[in-house]
Amino acid sequence: MSKFIALPSKLNMLVSGQTQSGKSHFTAKLLINCDQMFKDPPILIIFCYKHFQNVYNDIEKALGQRVKFRSTLPTEQELLEEIHQARQSCQNNQGHVIFVADDWMDQIYRNPLFLALVTRIAHHECLTNIFLVQEGSSNGPLKKEIMNNIHANVYMASCRDRASLRSLAIMLADYECIMQSYDDASRGGRGSYLMIVTHPESDPALRYRSRIFPSDKDGPVIYKSRKHNY
Repeated sequence: MSKFIALPSKLNMLVSGQTQSGKSHFTAKLLINCDQMFKDPPILIIFCYKHFQNVYNDIEKALGQRVKFRSTLPTEQELLEEIHQARQSCQNNQGHVIFVADDWMDQIYRNPLFLALVTRIAHHECLTNIFLVQEGSSNGPLKKEIMNNIHANVYMASCRDRASLRSLAIMLADYECIMQSYDDASRGGRGSYLMIVTHPESDPALRYRSRIFPSDKDGPVIYKSRKHNY
């Protein structure tokens, strides 16, 4: 098997875990390795944060002008203008763009921008979304619609509230495999995780993953579902 499994574009990802579980470091590693981790390397990464973290310096050092940090959320119009401006120098005016929202739990399930991001904008603008949230920390009127459009769930180790993981395991009709896979993947402690990928372009046999990065020792790890013969 290849040392890494590239993720598709137009991917909506939710990275969840309690404070200090390693969400930001996971995301930083994903972005720093973005040319290998995505089938279509991004031409632009828009990273929205509430509280600056030192790990962002590592992302900027690795990606340079391809990443733009901002401490506020853009309007939809501002976001589209930034995407289109980045594509002006691209062939056929196309290019994969990644949008990251770190620590915006109070907005993700309430602000219509986030619903537009995971539906219309992701589809028409070849946009990948990565939302970092604290497990069980927020709800809102848009939560069900947004969660229905998430293609990749990353559950960090030490999640005290496993309700969302259990709900997904039941929805995928693979409860025992998912819970056992999470327990195994999280044995590494802080920073370890289970990724569940349900994107239509993703191979179902590679649905449950851990140690996904090229530099990870003994990776990638793929958990097989006996129930579904993956």
